Amino acid sequence: MSLILDGTNGSTMATWTLATRPSTPNVGQIGYNTSYGGLEIYNGTAWDIISGGPAFAAYANAGQGMSGTAAPISLQNKNFDTAGCFNNSGSTTTLNGLSVPAYSFMPFIPGYYHFNFSVRASSASYEIVAYIQKNGTAVAQGTDVSPGWSSSGAAVMYLNGSTDYITLAAYTGGSVTVASRTSTVSGTTYGLDTFMQGLLLRGV
Repeated sequence: MSLILDGTNGSTMATWTLATRPSTPNVGQIGYNTSYGGLEIYNGTAWDIISGGPAFAAYANAGQGMSGTAAPISLQNKNFDTAGCFNNSGSTTTLNGLSVPAYSFMPFIPGYYHFNFSVRASSASYEIVAYIQKNGTAVAQGTDVSPGWSSSGAAVMYLNGSTDYITLAAYTGGSVTVASRTSTVSGTTYGLDTFMQGLLLRGV
């Protein structure tokens, strides 16, 4: 489809999917990708995402016991998941044609992603450290609180859009329950305690 200009109805540009992008695009070529619902432009080497792309927010809705160990955190609920890339089930699931491990985020668009995360424990008596794993390996650590209630952090990293996945994990220095309740200060509720959120910043 060519660019169509209409003084009444606006403009309509070319559309394609991830599989049907132009095979020999020109530098500056722009179009709407229906696979993720966003605009992209070819920079001479790769497609840069202008708008749209995967974004999610997931949180724990049940307590998880931990005892002086490091372990992945179960995030059973989602506030939103714009491209269906977060697996909030307890087993490996196929999403967007990709095999996504339990409680993990695996986007089908390569690019640079921003994440923030937090884990809260039921006891302030032990050290707690939240971190995120990429493909099962720790890559970004949150605050190291010893002793303390919760740990949080943020990171930006590249995901290849085919095999890379992100999982929330935590280490605790003793027997605790990872909390799913909301934080309350002076009777005011501010938000969920144990969560992970992420979104695409830019394509490759």
